[in-house]
Amino acid sequence: GNGWRLPSKEDLLAIYKVKSTLNSTLAAVGDELSKYWYWSSTESYSDSDRAWCVSMSSGDTYNDNKYVYSYVRAVSAF
Repeated sequence: GNGWRLPSKEDLLAIYKVKSTLNSTLAAVGDELSKYWYWSSTESYSDSDRAWCVSMSSGDTYNDNKYVYSYVRAVSAF
């Protein structure tokens, strides 16, 4: 929808830092952030076929091929 986008690597790291608060809020509507990897919109500096993922269980980052399965979560400014 209008105004929604894939978060950057930095956005996802900020989301990870407040994950427990977000999950408390999301639980009210039957949702939560999983403990797995989420794709960011931040592509690799050296290869446009790769992008950064962030783990919501550890906060680790990983640069992976875009065809690999990971979660996505759209964000919007408010």
